[in-house]
Parts: sequence; C-alpha cells; structure tokens
Amino acid sequence: MTLSARNLYLLPLLCLCVGLALGVASDSPCLAAPDEEASDDCVVLPLAKGNTLAMEDLLKFASESLGYPILYNRDEVSGATCSFTTAVSIPRSDFQGFFERLLLSNGFVYVESGEGTSRVHRVVHVQVVGRFLGSDVSKNVSLEELDQYADRGLVLSTVIPLKNVACRDMLSSLASLVGQGGGAIESIRSVDNANALVVTSVAAKVIRIAKICAEMDRVAGAADSGTVRAIAELKTSMSAMKKKIAALESRLARSGTK
Repeated sequence: MTLSARNLYLLPLLCLCVGLALGVASDSPCLAAPDEEASDDCVVLPLAKGNTLAMEDLLKFASESLGYPILYNRDEVSGATCSFTTAVSIPRSDFQGFFERLLLSNGFVYVESGEGTSRVHRVVHVQVVGRFLGSDVSKNVSLEELDQYADRGLVLSTVIPLKNVACRDMLSSLASLVGQGGGAIESIRSVDNANALVVTSVAAKVIRIAKICAEMDRVAGAADSGTVRAIAELKTSMSAMKKKIAALESRLARSGTK
C-alpha cells in the first residue's frame, strides 16, 4: 500500500522535519599530541615550514603509510595545499578516516572500488567526480553495511527500497536536501519498477538520506494504517446505526405511527 494522494502534500514538510531531527554534523577528528617522530602507534604528517603540506605530498605520504598505491590526476592536485595551525600527529589506527576527511574538507573525494587484487584507490576532485557517477567511482554498499562507513570519506551508492511511499513522490520530497553538502558528487534517482531509490554521495550523506527515507516510509505506513482503521470503524458505526434505524422504523410501522 502506498501513501494516499490526499496526504502527499505533507511529505515535503515531514521530510524536512525528519531531516533536521536526523541530521548530525560530523565531529572533527581528535588528534594526538604532536610527536617529533612517527612510531608504530602514531603517524606524523611531514609538514613544511609554516605547517603546510602540498596535496601531492600528502597523497604520496598516505600511500606509504597505508601501504597501497593511490591514483590521482596531477593536474587536479597541482597547487592544492593543506595548512595546519600546528604540527599534526594522528593515531595510526585513525589515519585512514582522518585522511579521507582531510581530502573532503579540501575539495577531494577518496574513492575505493573493486575487490581483492583488483581493488583501486583513487582521489578525485569533487568538480569532476560527477562524470563517473554510476561507474566505478562509488562503492556499492547494502543498507545493512552503511553504518560501517559512517566515519569514512568514501563515495557510496546504495539502493533504498520503499513500501508505503511511491519512489517518485519520495524523490520529489527529498528535493530540498539535494545539493546540501553533496554538490557534484551527489545523485538520487528512482527505480519505478522496484519502487526504490538509488542514492550516491559521500557516506555521511547517504546514511542521512537512508534514515530519512526509512522514517518517512514508516510514518506513511502508520498514517495509511490509521486511515484504514478509521474507515473500518466508521463503516461499523454506520452499519450499527442503519440497523437501529431499521428497527425503529419497523416498530413505528407496527404501531401505526408515521
């Protein structure tokens, strides 16, 4: 059952309210106290004078620290620089997430695709990543796996099935959220024959949209269930009233009273 047409006008307002309730700002990563040298438990960024680090140097350092090659377009990263107020030391176990968020804050997206020996790690600027949407730029993740990526800066794609709201109606209701923090890397489309949405964006945005859709679908289902119950109760009451009227008319007929 889908949400009745007369209640569709409520969807954008409900979507906005749910979005505000579920939207959680990402906290800044907690950095350890700066050390002079890296250790088995700590990664120290090789900052130049003035606590700056060229983006290309960051990518090379991250590749060495994480133990895998990273693909990037030199023209895209040329001239990009990260600046810090002080020396930076990060717990080694937190470096992957820190690296991805640092890229995102500087206009780049970390893309991980493929499995096993065919896995590819790529850094793409947000202004051009839109060209790759629907291909190998996004990592396909199921709804059940989404929470595992909450603190990552990856671009993800997931399918969100709907039960109580038509996918096109949900897509229209999400219009106010599209482009808020997603920009060129965001894509939301409907799949009519499956009544589902396919969402592509950074992990935090995909998770937020998935939660909004789940809540909206639940609210729509509850609203429809309530409407069905109300109609059933009204029909029962009308049936009982008709019986009472029929009984009264029969009594009056027997008594000869008009």
